[in-house]
Amino acid sequence: MKPVHPIDGLRFVALAAKPPEESGSFRKPELVELALLNPSIHLDIRYATSNDFLGTPVYSQARAFSSAACRRYPPPSPAKTQTAGYALLIHDAYRPWYVTKIFWTPRLLRQDLCRRSGPGLPP
Repeated sequence: MKPVHPIDGLRFVALAAKPPEESGSFRKPELVELALLNPSIHLDIRYATSNDFLGTPVYSQARAFSSAACRRYPPPSPAKTQTAGYALLIHDAYRPWYVTKIFWTPRLLRQDLCRRSGPGLPP
């Protein structure tokens, strides 16, 4: 799929927008970079390349983040996984709100691909 507008323009509009207001008591977000948790983790962050559904990079960097709670469940040691022929490959992780805005705003993408509506989907 090719965006109606260049991705830089889409990113500019999405970064200028604000997430919806939410009320309630929320924990402070604590994100950790997955590649720093274990050097055997491999990243293939497609949204940082042209090998994604838009055919153009959306992320400016190929990095992956998750909640700090993932520290409690670290991946197995590289010695165990590599000798068995396995590794942990991450394609995507925490996604910044502005990127979700780019993906789900019908005015920014082709209209014929964004005609679905319903609970949780934009009109």
